[in-house]
Amino acid sequence: MCPPPAPAPAPAPAPAPLTTVGRSVPRREGADKVTGRARYTDDLTIPGAWYGKAIRSTVPRGRIRSITFDPLFDSERVVVVTADDIPGDNVVHLIRDDQPILATRGGEVRHREEPILLLAAPIGAPSRRRRATSRSSMRSLNRFTRSRKRSRSSAP
Repeated sequence: MCPPPAPAPAPAPAPAPLTTVGRSVPRREGADKVTGRARYTDDLTIPGAWYGKAIRSTVPRGRIRSITFDPLFDSERVVVVTADDIPGDNVVHLIRDDQPILATRGGEVRHREEPILLLAAPIGAPSRRRRATSRSSMRSLNRFTRSRKRSRSSAP
């Protein structure tokens, strides 16, 4: 005699209706962020911590002539790091070794926001004030030269 056939599997439950596709999903932290109650890393004060800031280029391409600071600013507790302070090669090793960690004095800045120097202070306020009192002088370099006349004979 043959065993009885196995019972048929139970039908799959109907899929739940889609409730989020095409609708905004409220974020848990959204209300705190838009009301200003959210705390960010910059809002934290940690005893004994040093705070840092990168001073970056404001031009897309240029040569650094000088970096000056306001002489009235008390910089006793502020550490300034330039490319001269980096031991070894001043380079970020990516695809090629062509990106400096910090732009050098007299060196070329190759993009806007390229780091020029670093500041560190035991409290956050001096580094912020130092940013306002530091100035870099740069000579702008043209990225490319445009021809004013286009020769018709070289047109495709």
